Order: sequence, then structure tokens, then C-alpha cells
Amino acid sequence: MLGKVIERPAPRWALWLADAIPLMTLPSGLWRLGLVAGSSMGMLDDAGHPLYAVSTGEKVYIVFLTLFSEVVALIAFGLVKPWGEVAPRWNPFVGGRPVNPWAAIVPAILGALALIAIWTYGFRDVSTDDFPPFERPAGPP
Repeated sequence: MLGKVIERPAPRWALWLADAIPLMTLPSGLWRLGLVAGSSMGMLDDAGHPLYAVSTGEKVYIVFLTLFSEVVALIAFGLVKPWGEVAPRWNPFVGGRPVNPWAAIVPAILGALALIAIWTYGFRDVSTDDFPPFERPAGPP
């Protein structure tokens, strides 16, 4: 049992949005995991050959990036769930105590900024010729 809830429950739209946020980061994570699994995922190198994640370092980075993105997206639950207000009793040291709202707000803001930075960096060359080519252009077949 979590104890009493300090504030009123989150609005339905906020609960729905918190559920949707991890689902929004999931497609890109699955695409990246396809690279780790050995698929080129349609990417081509400069010579027009399929581009694969080869080194162990690349694969570890890709898996870490995928997990980091999902963990950051899951932080949204702390903003709308009762355990975002009162720590679960099983949690050592803070169990049953009220949670400072900034303990959820700061990680959520930092996570959102981190995801914005990751996506901005990933698409930095989209309007230039330096963007990695794909097997076929984007758009309908």
C-alpha cells in the first residue's frame, strides 16, 4: 500500500499521455535494435552497400541509447502516478514518505532535453548530402 495520496489524482489526459510517451520512443528503439541484430535497416554506406553496426562498441552504444531513451520515457509515470507523490513502503530510507515534486520534475525535464539533443544530433545532416543514404527514398513506394 502506498499510503494516502497527497494531491488530487492526475487528469485522464495526463494519464493517457504518460502511457503514450514510452510508446512514442519504442519504434526508434526497435529500429536501432535491428541494427544490433545484424540488419542494415535499409541504411547504405557511401559505396551503396548495406551499412551494418560492426564493432562491439557500436552495438553497446546502440543498446545503451535504446535503453536510455525508454527509461527516460518511463519517468513520465512518476509525474502522474500516486507513487510519484508518496514513495512505496518497500523503498528503503524513503518508503511511505512524501516525494519532493522536483524529484520527478527535474529528471523528466533533463530526460526530455536529452532526447531532444539525441534527435537533433541524429538528424543534423538531414538537409545535406551528408545524411546516410537508404535503399530507397522516404515516402510511398
